[in-house]
Amino acid sequence: MDLTSLTIDELEQLKKDIEHEFERRRREARAQFKARVAQLAKEMGISLDEALGLLKGEKRERDSSKKPPKYRHPTNPDITWNGHGRAPKWFKEWTDSGRSSEELEIK
Repeated sequence: MDLTSLTIDELEQLKKDIEHEFERRRREARAQFKARVAQLAKEMGISLDEALGLLKGEKRERDSSKKPPKYRHPTNPDITWNGHGRAPKWFKEWTDSGRSSEELEIK
C-alpha cells in the first residue's frame, strides 16, 4: 500500500480504521482465551473463576489498616503524611530546602 499518495484526511481515516481493527482483534483474542480456559476448567472439574484465580496466582494479603500520620505540614496542621508511599510535594520541598524531616514529625 502506497501511503504517500493519501491525503491527511485519508491517513486519519486509515489510522482510525486500523485502531478499530486492533481493538476488534483484541476483543476476539480475549474471548477465545476465555473460552479455552473455560473448556480446560470444565475438563479439570473446576469453575472458571477458580481457573482464572490460578492464572492470577495466589493473592497475598495486604495490610489494609490505615497508618497513623507521622509528619505534619509546617503551616497547615490539617495536612499530614504517614511516611509511606511517595512523599507529598510540601514534604519534598521542605527537605530539598535543607530542612530536616524530623522538624515535621508528629510527636
